[in-house]
Amino acid sequence: MRQDGGELNYLAGTQLEINPDSFSEVVKEAFLLEHGTRQNQDIAKVLGVDKSRVTQLFSAPQKLKPESIEHLISHLKKKEHRKRIVRAWVKECFGEDISDLKIGPLTGEQITDKTVKRIDRMVRQSRLRLAAFMAEEAYRKTDDRVLQEKLLDRAQFAYQRLDEPGHAMTVVRTIAFRARRDGDTYRLIAAHLLRARILSGIFSVRPEEIEAIFSDVRDLLEQVGAKPPPRSPYLLGSQRMLLGLERGTKVLFMERGTGPIDTDYLRTTLHSLAQETSSSSQRQRFSSYQLAARIHILLGEYFQAEEALEKSFESGELKNLNTYEMSGLVHGMILAAKGSTDEAIKYLRGVSATCRKSADHYHLRLVEAQVARLENSLF
Repeated sequence: MRQDGGELNYLAGTQLEINPDSFSEVVKEAFLLEHGTRQNQDIAKVLGVDKSRVTQLFSAPQKLKPESIEHLISHLKKKEHRKRIVRAWVKECFGEDISDLKIGPLTGEQITDKTVKRIDRMVRQSRLRLAAFMAEEAYRKTDDRVLQEKLLDRAQFAYQRLDEPGHAMTVVRTIAFRARRDGDTYRLIAAHLLRARILSGIFSVRPEEIEAIFSDVRDLLEQVGAKPPPRSPYLLGSQRMLLGLERGTKVLFMERGTGPIDTDYLRTTLHSLAQETSSSSQRQRFSSYQLAARIHILLGEYFQAEEALEKSFESGELKNLNTYEMSGLVHGMILAAKGSTDEAIKYLRGVSATCRKSADHYHLRLVEAQVARLENSLF
């Protein structure tokens, strides 16, 4: 599609010959699905009216009275069909789509910790889109640095789970800019590690791209020495955080086949994880056992993988967001590695449904990729 100046407008979107959301098309589709016809004369028979009346309905729906719409939808059994017709009629009458409400201001003028708690509640309720919008809006409204950093953390997380790495990276770049400006090295380290985490979720990213980021982090850690980061209400980077992400990405690239399976490294990592879990927090134990399960899969030790996965549940982190989605993906990977392809596909489809319900689009993409590979192996 060309703009007035003659230049091609690639943002115009697909130009449809017939609008599928128009009143006439919505009515015809509903009658096709329920009565097997979309022709005016056949619809007229169902309604008990002349064909000319149906033509009139379609030519000027904005002139129809509520009684006419009520008579029309009374011949349809399915609620979703009736709702679509009412929606299309309202749009014809007023030019507004009642189901396409624009998001107005989500916060008041006063941004406080109560605002942050509201966003956390939205995340737990899987209202991630709203949580991301609200966090960004609140960030722009407050001058409190601590609140701003907490809000940026939540916006980044929501976009990552929505599987929108571009938006997530934009937020992380803001975190990094502010950290450099304020001379906050630990916060800058956190930004780099978040950057690596986002990129590692993209299948086309190469190991050397992630390693370059880790190299920057090591340089920054040398600047602060052995001193651990201070306690903070927002995310700060640390040596431990770097180690965990390094392990996770190395295992990830082995799973993808991007790099060779380094058995010695995997064995050493398992030994380190076993030593660390006894003194780590519940959240850290959950992540460690999940990683151990994935390592055992790579080593062909499926019984041990199942044991590690069970221990991740016993770590007490079942209330963590997306715990079931992450664990379901790993369990499906175990089934697939054992050769139970059909069972794995069936199980992962259940995990896929769970991801859709919780709006966890990031893990949904990973699950669907696993299913695609398994289905492909059956050709």
